[in-house]
Amino acid sequence: ARPHIVRVTRACFEQAEVTLFPWPPRSPDLSPIEHVWDIIGRRLGNLLRPPQTLDELRHQIQVTW
Repeated sequence: ARPHIVRVTRACFEQAEVTLFPWPPRSPDLSPIEHVWDIIGRRLGNLLRPPQTLDELRHQIQVTW
């Protein structure tokens, strides 16, 4: 990517308080979504009452996201 576009993009992420992870640009074995699902799974696992239905699970995933 062109340097000025990278700076603008990073500034937008910073303003939105988005945490960026230092991944290599092209690494097929590192899928960012796997880390997201890991975080969501851990948070769902810490719930006092686990979701009992698919609708509850969907809701909890959206709340956690």
